[in-house]
Amino acid sequence: MENKLYLDIETNDSEIINRINKEILEREGSVNTIIISIPSHKHFNKKLLSLIEDDCVAVYFHSDILKEQLEQIIITFIENEKYNIAIDGPSGSGKSTIAKALASILSIDYLDTGAMYRAITYMLIKDKIDLHHEDSVCSYIADLSMLIKNQRIYLDGKDVQDHRRDQIVTKNVSLVSGYECVRSKLVEIQRRISKENSSILDGRDIGTVVLPKAKYKFYLNADVEIRARRRFEETKEDISYEEILKDIIKRDEHDKNREISPLRKAPGAVEIDSTSLSISEVADEILKSMRAADHYE
Repeated sequence: MENKLYLDIETNDSEIINRINKEILEREGSVNTIIISIPSHKHFNKKLLSLIEDDCVAVYFHSDILKEQLEQIIITFIENEKYNIAIDGPSGSGKSTIAKALASILSIDYLDTGAMYRAITYMLIKDKIDLHHEDSVCSYIADLSMLIKNQRIYLDGKDVQDHRRDQIVTKNVSLVSGYECVRSKLVEIQRRISKENSSILDGRDIGTVVLPKAKYKFYLNADVEIRARRRFEETKEDISYEEILKDIIKRDEHDKNREISPLRKAPGAVEIDSTSLSISEVADEILKSMRAADHYE
């Protein structure tokens, strides 16, 4: 069945809704995303489109933000399939924020792999494990159970989600995440979760190690000063911008040069510099790239 519907720009909103509903019904619920590409001068009453019968379908608009010179309304139906999106990049590049936004737009699962490493780092610190003694760290996490439920992380039944941004965790997570036993344990969990449903994962080795065969791979970057500013504005702790900048520079160096799973741009990944882009602009760049990869352009 054709996955594109082309309509004249003069088609009114109610007729568009009826055509969309008809296409959804004919596909017997197999559609999970609809992308509506419209000419920059065409305006929709989006409230009307909320009347679409299948409330399990995510609707995303492409309009003048992409500067597309369209002469028709193009409606793309994306049918159910399990796929993964891998987003890598250094600290503060916007990976988690963008991944959450895309997960919402595409109605897929989001897995914050960085939060997993931070959660383990927090528990190690809380239980006074020597972080510089690899054998002690490996012994501690060997039987540690991890559960992710409703975007919250539980270790041995304890909710540790709210401690992931503690400054002491931030200062030590690179050290802990560099241990092979830690990465092996978490990579296994990440791969298992990613097989269950379509999902988006962000981190530093998603496209290179965790999901090298992910359908879509991206590498986000930004000037280090901008990344430090973002961290400074989101932190709730008493720490200066200069200290955060110093920490990020140090972490960049460690992440790129560590022996186990160093930070690298994955082969085939699309690189996006988010220095001067808003969240919505980065999300649109990624979605546009995905459409191009699937011949939606």
